[in-house]
Amino acid sequence: NIANPHDPPQRVRYGPKTVDEMSELAIQLVTDSRRDYALLKNDFDRWRVTEELIPYLRRVLSDRERDQTELDLAQLGLAKALFGIGQRAEARQLLVSLTQSSDANAESFALLGRMAVDEGDLAKGWSYFRQALQVEPGQVDALNGMGLVAMRERRYALAVPAFQRILKDYPADVTVLVNLSIC
Repeated sequence: NIANPHDPPQRVRYGPKTVDEMSELAIQLVTDSRRDYALLKNDFDRWRVTEELIPYLRRVLSDRERDQTELDLAQLGLAKALFGIGQRAEARQLLVSLTQSSDANAESFALLGRMAVDEGDLAKGWSYFRQALQVEPGQVDALNGMGLVAMRERRYALAVPAFQRILKDYPADVTVLVNLSIC
């Protein structure tokens, strides 16, 4: 590309960043009912994850020219996408490998905690949420997860501070306000 703004020229790949090559076509649809809209949105979201997001993230992970931080973010994104479409075993495998690195991120621990809680293992979920908070003390998903686990176990004295901590940064979060009022 003779108009490449980089000197020396840099390779440009497809992706969502402004420095990536990105071209998309948008189509606007109007449905006859809210039910039709919900069905269309659900199908489109699933298609976008399986046909676009997951293949893109797999390409990023196979590109060894990328730095480790970008690879870790792609791996986390892939794990979230797989979790979102119900491929939990593969998501868990990616998340566990992320938590074992020297610079593990809190979001990986928090998502593992959510998976454990969804599977009925509250103690394991609690442990993952605590690990997330050790990495990033204000991690919202971990605080919310701990609050929800404590609520299920009727340990309101532990749930209240978790929800209150979230409200410091997000004072208008209705779900957290409702959970706090339940406690």
